[in-house]
Parts: sequence; structure tokens; C-alpha cells
Amino acid sequence: GTYFLGKWTSHGSHLYFLVGFLIKTPIPLLIFIITGLFLCVKSNLKESEKFILAVIASFFIISSFSGLQLGVRYILPIYPFCLIIAARSAEILKNKFPGIILLLLTAWYILSSLLIWPHYLSYFNEAVGGPKNGYKYLRDSNIDWGQDLPTLAEYMKKNGIREVVLEYFGEGNPDLYGINYRRLSPSEAEEPKDCVYAISVQYLEHVNWVKNLKPSAYAGYSIFIYDFTKKSLR
Repeated sequence: GTYFLGKWTSHGSHLYFLVGFLIKTPIPLLIFIITGLFLCVKSNLKESEKFILAVIASFFIISSFSGLQLGVRYILPIYPFCLIIAARSAEILKNKFPGIILLLLTAWYILSSLLIWPHYLSYFNEAVGGPKNGYKYLRDSNIDWGQDLPTLAEYMKKNGIREVVLEYFGEGNPDLYGINYRRLSPSEAEEPKDCVYAISVQYLEHVNWVKNLKPSAYAGYSIFIYDFTKKSLR
């Protein structure tokens, strides 16, 4: 299935990759791309620019009709072409506007990369409220590929948690990170016990009681932690 804008579907959406591109690409880069595109069109497209735009458009069109809508990674090849178009924006931003605008956009771009470290896979831009809200729009490898097991292990060690009930999306072995765990039982999916639960965002709909319940903590942006132990309730 495909998770898109809050809903699971079996057929996906023709807008999936376009929306994914718009919310997982840093806003400063989107501004550079749009400005560069405007400049290309205004100055009459060169043959090389026509080719670049044709490649980008073709990728989006072909991908939009694909049933394999599991992550923005499937359109990663368009980014080098987008960066070439974005580079044209330096010309108009530098010559037509105060240089401070170019510096501010560049600083914003760099800062967004620094703030998301080391959770780059889960990046979403500010248009949707950043990575904390990303799971509301897209799932699977856009935010959760099982990459936050080390962060979960660190959280458990720091908080003296001996065991978690784990509903985990990924291929990694939690034992390798020293995570003592057991799998979520069907009964616990309906009603939690006095335990600490670690639920991958990919599987939030597997657990009925997480709806409208704020997590106690987060392991990165892909694992939500719900602590129902008596210790946490004191």
C-alpha cells in the first residue's frame, strides 16, 4: 500500500512524487529552482536547457503513473538536473536583488541540513512543519526505514528501560544494538499494558490506541515511544 496525505491506498496517486518532491526538498532549493526556471524561460531556452527540462518532466510524468510509490528515492535522478537549473538563479538573485537575499537563502539551506543531522532520511521542509509532521503526509522510506534503532537503544540506556514492546519497520536486528524487546501482541494493539512501547511510524495504524495520543518520547523521527509504566505515571 501507499500512504499519501493521511490515507493508505492500494493504487497511489498521480500527485505522489510531485507532492513528495515539494515537501521533502529544502525550501531554499525550491526557490532557487523556480527562480532559475523563470530565468531560463525569460532568456529563451537553450538546447541544453530544453533537454534538462525534458528529462525532469519525463521523470515526473512516468513516475506519476507508476504503482511503485514507496518513497521520493525513486525520483532521485532528477535532482542533479534540478540543481543545474537552480544554479541559474544565482545570476538573477545576485544582479537584480540585494546580495543579502542570496546569502540568507544559502544560510537557510545550510542550517536546514545541520538541524536535521543525523536524521537526514526523515527530512521534511517547513511547509509541513518539518520532520515531526512528516509522517502525516508520507511514510515508508520517506521517513521510516528502520534507521533509528541506535537512537532507541540510546534512549533506553539513558532512561534505564530494560525492555520495550516493539512494532518495528526495518530489516535490522534490534539485538545487535542491545535492545531487549518483544513483539507487540494482538491484544496489546487493542489495549496497552504497563509497558514501554516503541512503534515505528509506518505501523502506527496497527495500534488502535495511538490515535490522538501524544508519544512520551521519540527515537529520531521514525519511532514513537509510549511509556505506560507506573514509574512514568508518578
